[in-house]
Amino acid sequence: GCRSVELVGVVVLRHRDNPVGTFLSFEGATTETCLDRIVKAVAAPDWQLPLAVWSAMVGRVPRSFRVRAKRQTKAGKALVSSDAIAEEVAGMLIDRYGWSVDLTSPDLEVRVQLNADELLVSLTALVQPLGGRGCYLAHPGLHPAIAWVLAKCIDIQEGDVVLDPMCGRGVLVCEAALNWPNAGPFLGCDNSAEQLCKAAENLAGAHLRARAQLLRANASVSGGIPLPDASVHKLLTDLPFGKQFGTVQGNEALYPAALAELARVLRPGGLAALLTSRENHQAMRAALAAPETGAAEAGSPAAALHRAWVVEHRRSFRLFCKTDACIYLLRRTAAPAPSPAEAVAATASMLETSRRQGTGPLRRKPGFGKLGGETGVLPWEDGTSWHEQWARERPALCPF
Repeated sequence: GCRSVELVGVVVLRHRDNPVGTFLSFEGATTETCLDRIVKAVAAPDWQLPLAVWSAMVGRVPRSFRVRAKRQTKAGKALVSSDAIAEEVAGMLIDRYGWSVDLTSPDLEVRVQLNADELLVSLTALVQPLGGRGCYLAHPGLHPAIAWVLAKCIDIQEGDVVLDPMCGRGVLVCEAALNWPNAGPFLGCDNSAEQLCKAAENLAGAHLRARAQLLRANASVSGGIPLPDASVHKLLTDLPFGKQFGTVQGNEALYPAALAELARVLRPGGLAALLTSRENHQAMRAALAAPETGAAEAGSPAAALHRAWVVEHRRSFRLFCKTDACIYLLRRTAAPAPSPAEAVAATASMLETSRRQGTGPLRRKPGFGKLGGETGVLPWEDGTSWHEQWARERPALCPF
């Protein structure tokens, strides 16, 4: 099946005759008149043939639907929003066909795109399971290609129990479950009931309810993840960068606490892929670096996270063309896991020592070793971009 194409739709209308002047920027234009022109244009074509073609492609007739509208031009921005277009077109379709609205798992998706070149109306027929930018999830998040990279790093095998302890909207869980169908169960935890609700809708939209489970959990406290010790084979998560959630300073306590709790639930020998920003390297290094030879170990030996984890690889890259990010690939050792409180105290002591010895990013100073492991490209990378590799290996197009 085709893997490089993101979407195949059935065209209902393609209006290319001065769409901006016709629908958004004309003499006497108001919100009402703009919307009226758009809806009349969408309603004008004969929908029966496009609907018949769509039904043949997906194997069903629509009983529910949603409208996704996008106004991709600055003209008319103050008068007409994308949501307003979607609402008015949906009202017209309800009046004409009597379909019910379902924003999460509709039978039919109607796409309305208005830009400087055209007004395009289409019926979504075939899609990648998560789309090019998660656009077929009810609640998009991390780019699915990056989510796939994290899952690829941990070498998921048949029967593996895979955990995302800070799953947010569940994009990592969805992408891993779709691309590794023989593994599972896939578990997602989050401390936010709102985020878990969004993750549940995403799992439902991706038809993954039977293979994934969501749990309310706090991954930064002892026993906060409601799973037995050493019960997880593989682990991956998008750690808070300290921008949308929390702060970089707050991560100096959050990261070691989470690393301790994750070490509790991951089996010895299990892999963990953790994504964070370059700004948080100080916190990660203070938590995971072993003391230099001859230096006193902060806290008790049992509190040392470097005994519970081995850093196997660090892969730096540019995320969204604006953020310096890094994937940390860790392997769980057989050493006992410290408690979150012990790990936080030990990391705080390491950071305080560093700050007494100078300012700026944490460097190789007395008392601090450097993080081990390889750096640079990952062993499975083939020289093409991550997006290209993801496109080749992800599932083929499927009916919407």
